Amino acid sequence: MAKSNKKKELFIELLTPHKDTLYRVCKNLIWNRNDIEDALQTTVLNAYKSFDKFEEGSNFKAWIFKYLINTVLNFNKKYTRLNVFETGVEETIDKTTSPPSGQESLDVLEMLERENIYHEILENPFKLLESIDKRMKDSLHKLNAAERTVFLLKSLVDFSYKEMASVLEIPIGTVMSHLYRARAKLRESLCDYAREKGLFRNKEA
Repeated sequence: MAKSNKKKELFIELLTPHKDTLYRVCKNLIWNRNDIEDALQTTVLNAYKSFDKFEEGSNFKAWIFKYLINTVLNFNKKYTRLNVFETGVEETIDKTTSPPSGQESLDVLEMLERENIYHEILENPFKLLESIDKRMKDSLHKLNAAERTVFLLKSLVDFSYKEMASVLEIPIGTVMSHLYRARAKLRESLCDYAREKGLFRNKEA
């Protein structure tokens, strides 16, 4: 009994700092909003049942989020790990690609403003996501499941590429590909939204 109580206390101690982030990520990944609480409870229950396998002192955050992602994938039954995350081979990301048509004509100061806002979003993603409206939620959900997952794991959980690769059980190159595409798709809409709402400091000269 004493051993069981010690296990429970340690599990709760390790889990507590991550509860809010688990909820935020789950809320943005689950397709049926009514499944949020069930998915979180299933995650915690399954993790606790397997807690004997957890190596004390190792990365609990990555360990518990692996259970969350697997649970969400099971709840979102129309997705499978294969068609959600597989991109064929580790993709090479060409960062020298020419900017999209029309971007060249943007005012230089406007481009700098967007860039500054974008970096502030990365510094404080909760500020944006807490105030997000339907338009931005729709933009986030237009990402495919893999792009949305890696974006949230990076923005909300601040996982490294290596940690995300471990949690999702995919190559680091594939993680980078999904994250690059997600950021490219969201960059302009995120920055414009944040600027319109005045969520970050005013950059106007």
